[in-house]
Amino acid sequence: MKSMDLIIKTAATYVPFLGAMAAIAFLTGISSTISALEWIYLIVIGSVIIGGIYWSLDLDVENQREELFQRFDTNHDGYISRAEVAGARDLALVFDQADEDHDGRLSRREFAEALDVCDWVADRETRPV
Repeated sequence: MKSMDLIIKTAATYVPFLGAMAAIAFLTGISSTISALEWIYLIVIGSVIIGGIYWSLDLDVENQREELFQRFDTNHDGYISRAEVAGARDLALVFDQADEDHDGRLSRREFAEALDVCDWVADRETRPV
């Protein structure tokens, strides 16, 4: 799952900008009238814009993880216990692996890592071995 996320994030960052630049250059016929320096400016400005979009999408993932953490943290102590994830089969299966300090509860960081492991487990279960 992590490798697929990397591919999607990379494509989402560069492909739309490069496609838009190619469309502008070839459809309007201005590719021969733009100097190399102007192309560099356009690429830098486009990268900043696309980077901002990418950054905001990353924040959305963090917000979703935080909302999910709050949903599981039913007693609102800032940690998720084994009993709180009992209904989520994937999280229950990786609870011990994610509980790095072996205190019987998951911190926000441990919970985020558990979610990553669950994605990997789901990918492995759907792929032929």
